[in-house]
Amino acid sequence: MVKAMVNDGHEIGNHTLTHPHLTTYISNFRHITLPGIDRVFLERELRGTARLFKEVK
Repeated sequence: MVKAMVNDGHEIGNHTLTHPHLTTYISNFRHITLPGIDRVFLERELRGTARLFKEVK
């Protein structure tokens, strides 16, 4: 599916692997970072997706 999207001219962007909520916005309309969301967590999410993109090439 990703290859088809790229071949159709769509831009594909990395925006985390599991699409977790990163802030409290869903509960209070404020963007306060949730506990456990730190640089290590975000890097793991982004690197995981990047790895999958490379496998699809």
